[in-house]
Amino acid sequence: MRLWPKRVVPAALAAGFTVSLLCLVAGAGQTDAILHIDRDRNGIADDLELRLANEFAPIVFYDPDEPNLPASVESFLSETDLWFFSEYCKPQQVSISKLAGLEILKAARPSCRVPGELIYASRTRSVDKKSTFYLRNVGESARRGGDSSAAWTTYVHAYRNDIGGVTLQYWRFYAYNSSYLMGFPIDFGTHGGDWEAIHVVLQSAPPGGFKPVQIRLLGHRDIISRPWSDVIAEGEHPIILCEKGSHTSTIMTKRDLSRRSYWIEHRSWTGGAVRWPNGSSSEGGPIVMVGQKTSPATGGEWLRYSGLWGTRESSGPYKYYRSGYWGPAFNETGLRRDGFVAAWCEGIAYASLVVDKECYADHVVP
Repeated sequence: MRLWPKRVVPAALAAGFTVSLLCLVAGAGQTDAILHIDRDRNGIADDLELRLANEFAPIVFYDPDEPNLPASVESFLSETDLWFFSEYCKPQQVSISKLAGLEILKAARPSCRVPGELIYASRTRSVDKKSTFYLRNVGESARRGGDSSAAWTTYVHAYRNDIGGVTLQYWRFYAYNSSYLMGFPIDFGTHGGDWEAIHVVLQSAPPGGFKPVQIRLLGHRDIISRPWSDVIAEGEHPIILCEKGSHTSTIMTKRDLSRRSYWIEHRSWTGGAVRWPNGSSSEGGPIVMVGQKTSPATGGEWLRYSGLWGTRESSGPYKYYRSGYWGPAFNETGLRRDGFVAAWCEGIAYASLVVDKECYADHVVP
């Protein structure tokens, strides 16, 4: 039983535009409602979303020997191809050929589990990865990530939250996840395609602005919430340490910060730089607003892909944990028992979107 009621999108939102109440807070001195473009239909004007995303974008630090640096979705899709896996079929794995771009969203295959049951690449989530589409692991040369730091894209998802403000999710994509234990590489947990994120939770702060009150840190299983007072920030930018290989985000400590010249430093806002341990710097990638799963931004349609980003391993020990990972809108981190995708919708305002469609998979199988 779902705990969240189904909501109806107002007609103004369905048209792709809205008079956003948050827009009235955004500009000091504004007293009149202005019709703002709201392409993703979340009740926040697009220009406000982008401004806030850049204002609160994190500064992310990576180990100097990080084996899997950030990548862009576009580069990954150009290197991979789509496959289907089902434990119930013979053969268990089938190549769906080199489908380009949004063509992957049209794919469907019989599950071989229940007569007539189809698995869809755009809306089926296989909880145990037993019947799922997957994007094949890229080759060794592409696992390092973006050839240039200018390709290190930060994907931002924004929505109105239940404390009257805005939640900003900063998603980073990695072509591969290399696991380490006490500094040594291990096979357990190593897999293709990795998505990690932090949430910056904002509360309205009249007149004319927002203030951060909480940060959420996503690991592979759990979401850790901390008050903003625990965060070390530079201006409004939280300082985050990305764990080597696994990419789990943690709050940078003062002790870590004293060694900041040792790390790779990525200022993740548009126009932000990457500083390398040798003292050199290079251009960082842009902020990209992805919109909502139910109303993605142009170029963000891949949000609807519900399969795995990385090969579904069919043999060997720990094959579940060595298989690919879900994308942002179907992510397993903090997933609730009723299927609510907390990594994508934690703290969402009930009336801001059609929650059933935005925060749950349409079709769930084992």
